[in-house]
Amino acid sequence: MSNTGMRGTVLYWSLCLAIPVSALTAQSTRHLQPASDFAIRFDHKGCHYEYLDTFKGTYSHVGAARPVPITLTEQERRALFDAIQATDFFNQPTERGVGSEPADNYELEVRNAGKRHSVRWTIESSWYQSEAGRPLQNLLKAIFLVLDKQPAVLSLPARGDGCASGPPAIR
Repeated sequence: MSNTGMRGTVLYWSLCLAIPVSALTAQSTRHLQPASDFAIRFDHKGCHYEYLDTFKGTYSHVGAARPVPITLTEQERRALFDAIQATDFFNQPTERGVGSEPADNYELEVRNAGKRHSVRWTIESSWYQSEAGRPLQNLLKAIFLVLDKQPAVLSLPARGDGCASGPPAIR
């Protein structure tokens, strides 16, 4: 059984419709390019734990024995960069709320051209659900779409629920 779409939350299905990643950015960012040091660290919290670290080139999730190596293609880097630019990420506050359900919480750290910035958010917040939160919603979709096409991610056991064991000890 393929493990795509097995994020453990019903919301995932509503997020990941068959939308081209290029359609997820709210504004044109084609004139901007990711710097050579562009990297992200994405942390999906709680029982449905996922951890993508392109600083180290690894990915892990609940059910995986250890992190697997992951390399983004230029197209994937570009898609993530465009979605990050559309959020005006480096001008976002570092805290967008923490929800009562740990699986609804996310954190993203981005490095580009020597700058680093982190944002934590919850999909439970009224801000995230509003029009103002749409670029961040699209960024989350873009990350999941990239992950769901990664051979290393697809080679892992299905994610499942994960609540019995919690996040992996090794990220």
